[in-house]
Amino acid sequence: MDQIPNSYSVAITLSKDENQVWVQEFNNGFIQGFNWQIGEHTVVLKKQEFSNSVKGDYVIELNDRSYFFTRNNASIIMNFNDDGIETIAIDGVTKNMGTKN
Repeated sequence: MDQIPNSYSVAITLSKDENQVWVQEFNNGFIQGFNWQIGEHTVVLKKQEFSNSVKGDYVIELNDRSYFFTRNNASIIMNFNDDGIETIAIDGVTKNMGTKN
């Protein structure tokens, strides 16, 4: 493939018991978390204990900014230009620890 796509999305799915996640591009089964370096960007998914109830006890960090699941599916969306990655965003998350509806 010689052409860069306009965008690419990587889905993250919480297991029913919210103890693990499934990322098709990474693994055939469920995993607990990951640390992914994408060019100059870093995406980290990890479990962490919080004083407030957080969906799955997971935090997703994009370039050291924390986000929390608002539903059982989230997507990492990468937009490209001719030079490579232009932007990375995460859909299905919130900055407020997922405690507000």
